[in-house]
Amino acid sequence: LRQPLADGRRLLVVMDGVDEAVGWQVTPALLPLDGETHLKMVVSAREEADTAREVWLERLGWHRPAVAAMPTLSLLNADAVLAILAQRGLQQIGTDPLMVEEVMRITQGDPLTIWLLTRDLQDGIVTAGQLPDRPAGLAAYFHDSLDELVDATNSGAVYALLGLCATAHGPLSHADL
Repeated sequence: LRQPLADGRRLLVVMDGVDEAVGWQVTPALLPLDGETHLKMVVSAREEADTAREVWLERLGWHRPAVAAMPTLSLLNADAVLAILAQRGLQQIGTDPLMVEEVMRITQGDPLTIWLLTRDLQDGIVTAGQLPDRPAGLAAYFHDSLDELVDATNSGAVYALLGLCATAHGPLSHADL
């Protein structure tokens, strides 16, 4: 990334969702921005209570004025959610005001949560009748999946898979598990 490209070409690197990185840290060494004129980088991350925009800039080692901060994306309103439901072929939910209200309650307008919920509705993992019982928010969405995984660990299939992995790749460390 630090070396200029041939013929004066420029490079654009887009890293989406660095807040979702698992097993590695975003550091200044990873994403150099030391006045490189051939390199432009776009990084997206969710702002949370302990990681606002300025914290992300500090973690990346990026300092103004070399950095242009894009506006924080706002939550989606009901009209946007209706458009997404229609686009994903879920008009039956989009035409029922109570169901739209449930989708808004569950997703809280968060684009990632909307994507996950509409995907699961399309795939039949979640039904319209289950919407009133679903908890709200992205964290709750992932807790449901985690609960399913915990329940699945009691199955013989999980132990068989771990046994196959251990045989194929050698002993599994605690970190692997």
